[in-house]
Amino acid sequence: MASGVTSSVPATQAERSGNGQDEQVHRRRQRRPPVDPLVVAFVGAPVWWLLGLFQAMFFVAAAIMVFRLARMRDVVLPRLLTVWLIFLLWVLAGLFTLQVDAPGAVAGESAGRYLTFSYRYAWLVAGAIFFLYIANTPRSLPSETIRRALSWFFVVLVGGGLLGLLLPMADFPSLLEALLPRRIAQIPLAQEIIHPSTAQVQSVLGQPQPRPSAPFAYTNEWGLTVALTLPFFVHTWWRMGTRRRVAMVVVLALAALPIVDSLNRGLWLCLIIVAVFLALRSAYLGDPRTFLVFVGLGAAALLIVLASPLGDTVQERFATPHSDEGRAELSLHTVRSALEGSPVIGFGTTRDVAGNFNSIAGGASAVCPGCEPPPMGTHGQAWLLIFTTGIGGLLLYLTLVGGYLLRHVRSRAPESGPPLAALLTALVTMPIYNSTGVSLLIVFTSLGLLARLDLAETQRQDAPTMVGLLRPLRRGSWLVVAGIAIGVCAGLLVQGVLGAPAVARQSVLVPTANLTGEADVQELTLDSEAELATSHRVLQSVSDVTGRPLPEVEERLTVGAAPNTRVLTLSYDDSDPAVASSAVGTAVTEYLELRADLSNTTQDSLEQRRTARYDSLSGAYTDLQSTLRSTNFVSTTTADALADLRNEMATTDGGLEELTESRELGTRVSDISVTRSNDVLLIRLGSAVVLGTVGGLILAFLWGRYRAGSPRGRVPSEIAGLRTVRVPHEADQGRWDQLYMRRLRSFPSLEVVLPDPTSPTAVEVANYLETRLPRGRRSARRALLLISAQTSLHEITRLLSTCRAMRLRPVGIVHVGSPST
Repeated sequence: MASGVTSSVPATQAERSGNGQDEQVHRRRQRRPPVDPLVVAFVGAPVWWLLGLFQAMFFVAAAIMVFRLARMRDVVLPRLLTVWLIFLLWVLAGLFTLQVDAPGAVAGESAGRYLTFSYRYAWLVAGAIFFLYIANTPRSLPSETIRRALSWFFVVLVGGGLLGLLLPMADFPSLLEALLPRRIAQIPLAQEIIHPSTAQVQSVLGQPQPRPSAPFAYTNEWGLTVALTLPFFVHTWWRMGTRRRVAMVVVLALAALPIVDSLNRGLWLCLIIVAVFLALRSAYLGDPRTFLVFVGLGAAALLIVLASPLGDTVQERFATPHSDEGRAELSLHTVRSALEGSPVIGFGTTRDVAGNFNSIAGGASAVCPGCEPPPMGTHGQAWLLIFTTGIGGLLLYLTLVGGYLLRHVRSRAPESGPPLAALLTALVTMPIYNSTGVSLLIVFTSLGLLARLDLAETQRQDAPTMVGLLRPLRRGSWLVVAGIAIGVCAGLLVQGVLGAPAVARQSVLVPTANLTGEADVQELTLDSEAELATSHRVLQSVSDVTGRPLPEVEERLTVGAAPNTRVLTLSYDDSDPAVASSAVGTAVTEYLELRADLSNTTQDSLEQRRTARYDSLSGAYTDLQSTLRSTNFVSTTTADALADLRNEMATTDGGLEELTESRELGTRVSDISVTRSNDVLLIRLGSAVVLGTVGGLILAFLWGRYRAGSPRGRVPSEIAGLRTVRVPHEADQGRWDQLYMRRLRSFPSLEVVLPDPTSPTAVEVANYLETRLPRGRRSARRALLLISAQTSLHEITRLLSTCRAMRLRPVGIVHVGSPST
């Protein structure tokens, strides 16, 4: 029996030990955070691409992030996030100008602009969500996890690039595309999002060549994302052991193939700049090993390119400018249109160029599908921001991205290198690439990683919060309303003073004609006809009718053309509709008369010359016939000469008949139409409203802060003499008992502990103190006030009002904060 008892004891202990281990494993599993949506979106990219959900998953991730942020007790605001919130408000002003005609763009309205605007705006909002989420989840989503996710995404991009080289024509419908109605799935924007393709086949070097793009639709987007994620890949895998270092070298060697074959000079330049930046930064931080790694990788990449056929591709690409001239023309055209039409808020979204850079009547056709230039604002983030959000949007974007880069460029934290390289890439490539979509989210992920460094340095308890931002805005909400009202009134006032111009238009069908005075030459192009329609004679006639000086008339009179036609449209704008109608009518009449004069003069000259030629040929033919009759001998050569003379005489005679018949000079294909456009009103109203709103928000915040004050500044006289104890907020309650409870026990016996209800930190500490501080008799009626760094003067006043209502006497203040406060 004894042996049985003794043998049962170890078994019971083992069972208990096993149960304890199971409980510990279960607790660890409960504590382990679920898979983060950011990681799922980036790591699962190949699967989402095949399903047609590649871009959609990032929006799903953003929605989950919003849900998790809403469950947090207090959301910390990263530095300069308010700048981006103002930028989002600024972009919304583009709704005023979505249907406005931009100078130099195809006129007309389009409902599809709302879809394009919403798509781009959704990415901007998602960027703000990623930024805020990463800054507030350092424990559940470690920075190392984010860097590994971006590193894996770089590997996915390399795999997509290699797939584009091996299967350049691979093109298949995704699962989502198969499920959607055909009418929706065939929308061009939807095709870019849900239809997987591996490469763009373009004739950059003079012949069709695949340029890798998977999992994106465009090669440039693939190249920008590669440049953004490469620093994360090198930084992360280099620190993960020897095996990962070897794998890193292999992946980089494979990556050289699609990077070079993409023919993406912007990507090449960006990689060189980033490598030099990171190498110099390593030297600045006193890290010679990392410096040597970047130097070695750069030298190896250069050697691989020069010693392989890839070097020939690079040299041939630099020797073939391809679209450089067109890009420059498009950029200048975009900036000129934005500054001339809507410099403050832009036009909301992109516009198609009227004509092309070679002709006002140019455009895509069956003969030349590529003769139509890309829309304005699609060849660089800088040009996109200027055209769609105006100068204000560009400055706000640069303030956020450039501000973080300048703030952390001297940071000695090793983990700040990759996000700084990403921000540098975003700024360097602004004139080349559009950073919209996944690339924008990578930029904001980098901003969130840098924001974590800021919050670690300044302590989270002292960082501004969302509640701290909204509370002053609520107090000064009347200033926001006033700012909006002032903006509306200012826009209407400017419109009332300057007025809206009336635009008169008339179209003319211009047949081909020889107006040069030279025989057998090409007729004038429509561009030459447009120059004729704005010649000095036409401008002078309009000036005489309107009484306006020539420079002003030249600015108001414009000429356009329908693509691939011979139809000219003359337009004139003026505040008086009658003057505009008279001006455009005079311009059309004078242009046709000028064209008639030139045509008559030219045809008379040609007719005289052809008549003289005919007479000369007729005389020669008669003389030759007379000579032959007198000799009674006709050789083969003589017969051929007579035949040639007869043919040339017939051709000249036919030319004379053609000149006599071709007297049609131009036909008015439309009556004069006068419209008073609301475009100027919408531009002025939108610009004034957004300026008034932003100004009202700034004043409301300053006013709310002024009214609220700060617990570190002036306090009510009722508690000016109370003893204040500053204590840190420690998550470990044992530290409270060891270090700080003896300081708090020095207060007299208490009845209640009153925290600032708007401060989660104060409420948490109050709940803890309720069970530990000494209690007095009910007749004592003493209270201890708890405040934090976020407590405003208004909340302190409310606490005092609560004390008076409950007949409590405050005996002290506990200011909960960080150890440095």
